[in-house]
Amino acid sequence: MGGRKRVAIVGAGLSGLAAIKSCLEEGMEPVCFEQYDDIGGVWYYTKEYREGQGARAFDYLNTNVSREMYGFSDFPYPSNLPPFLNRTMVYDYVQSYCETFGLRKHIHLRTRIVNIKKAADYNVTGRWQVETMDAQKKTKTEIYDFVMICSGFYKKPRIPPIEGMETFKGTLEHTYKFRDGLPYKDKNVLVIGNSHSSGDVSVESSCYAKQVYYSVGDGMLLLPLCVRNGQPWDIAVFRRSKMWNPTKFFKLLVDTCNERLDHNKAGIAPSTPPSRTRVMLNDRVQYKIMNGRIKVVSRLIRLGPHEAEFDDGTVLKNLDAVLFATGYDFSVDFMDEPFQGKDRKLGLYKMMFPLHQHHTLSVVGCVDSDGSIPALAELQGRFVALVYTGKLRLPSLKVMTEVTEKMNADIFEKYGRYKYLVSKTPGKCTTNPLSYRTTLFLIQSMHDFLSIQRKHLRQIPNLPYRDDIAKQMGVAPSLFDLIKAGPRLAYQYYYGPAFPYHHRLWGPHSWSGAREAIDNATEHGHYGKQMRHVQGPDIPATNRFLRFIIVSAMIAMLALAYQKRECFWLSG
Repeated sequence: MGGRKRVAIVGAGLSGLAAIKSCLEEGMEPVCFEQYDDIGGVWYYTKEYREGQGARAFDYLNTNVSREMYGFSDFPYPSNLPPFLNRTMVYDYVQSYCETFGLRKHIHLRTRIVNIKKAADYNVTGRWQVETMDAQKKTKTEIYDFVMICSGFYKKPRIPPIEGMETFKGTLEHTYKFRDGLPYKDKNVLVIGNSHSSGDVSVESSCYAKQVYYSVGDGMLLLPLCVRNGQPWDIAVFRRSKMWNPTKFFKLLVDTCNERLDHNKAGIAPSTPPSRTRVMLNDRVQYKIMNGRIKVVSRLIRLGPHEAEFDDGTVLKNLDAVLFATGYDFSVDFMDEPFQGKDRKLGLYKMMFPLHQHHTLSVVGCVDSDGSIPALAELQGRFVALVYTGKLRLPSLKVMTEVTEKMNADIFEKYGRYKYLVSKTPGKCTTNPLSYRTTLFLIQSMHDFLSIQRKHLRQIPNLPYRDDIAKQMGVAPSLFDLIKAGPRLAYQYYYGPAFPYHHRLWGPHSWSGAREAIDNATEHGHYGKQMRHVQGPDIPATNRFLRFIIVSAMIAMLALAYQKRECFWLSG
């Protein structure tokens, strides 16, 4: 191995695999530690819950991000797969990715991280001491030049304190152990939450339960998976041209959600502004609400032996089970160095680097985002690998601190919820005031209150963030790059879907197949191949003059796009 720098990578899920490949591309030696007996992270399905797993794939889990968006930038899914993938398809994709790029030999399965701390010579070298434990409980301590944490921050299930919870005689469970809805057969079930998982478990439970009640808290926007002409939502919405004006973007989002379902009449309308509102991607929740299998209720404030009371005075009787889809608390049990400050904010430059003396430790994929995590995590892995090899230099610690504080403040202001909840305390109610009893409950539940703040400080707008770090890496196009690419690709870059493949067209480790992958996804990415083939009507060829007009218009829009290309919320 000679003088190759060694990188300890924690976790062999999607983020960990992308990190391994990024290190190999830069000539480093990755050593990945996976605590379970196979790769894949959440997509590695087992019938029994694995201790310490956090979120898991249940029986009928499907992606809510489309196939062309939910992959790595140089490894498209097979074209015969449907736009939205089941858990087996994603798992097979992960296995294929690992085999294709020879990643498996760098992974130590059944090996748990016990402790990571600064090496004795850290002040000089920036190295880290990593202690591991294998399946035979044997521990081993080694020194690594760099560390990449790719295992996520959310492993500890969060169940908010509810008055009277200890008196409830039915079952109280968190979704981290949910497998299917069969245990709730012929029962009255209350599901609490407004994230993707809460919608999924509500639907699955409703297939068996007598009645599912759905407590959505502050409400949510229910975005259909497919919009006009069966187009996946992210193919239609996730475009750079739509991100320039946040006001117009959120109006588009709200309009798209309300095209399929009147949120007010369905009882799920949010009480928060769109930028601070949870967006759930689910087609089946709407149908279940419309046929009565799911009934939407308000915020839960009290439990009794068999009943539940809500903040609007409604009381449910004969309740058999409560299912919490309320997320996970921040937990990193193997690090001596804290990631959070006293104000509970993450001190991470660009959501990757702790504000340390040396830039030798990073986190990859440990963010909550409104888009594809594989595409984001892969870019982070490539960014970190460039920093570790010295090809990309970070600013001074002072500048990094300033940029991090500004980024936290900007995300907090635009996307956080904590400030909005504070505005509901007595004497400050301006819109949608809660009852005094409920307000007291929120104040008493300060632990959960701060957990919401912590989570949403790390929820970031996916595409602007990706483009920001891509620009620093040199894999975002310049105007000259776009001119060389030609009007069709240049137009597609700004006005078409923001495929991960765009970040393999230019710069370090570009991929010769990126343009073909983009063309393929643009033309054939809406539907999977069917067994019955229908011939569409013949469309006359566009005449030469009309083509000239179209190309000219594309070039004009490209010039305008380049002037507006800076992200609306990132700086530094």
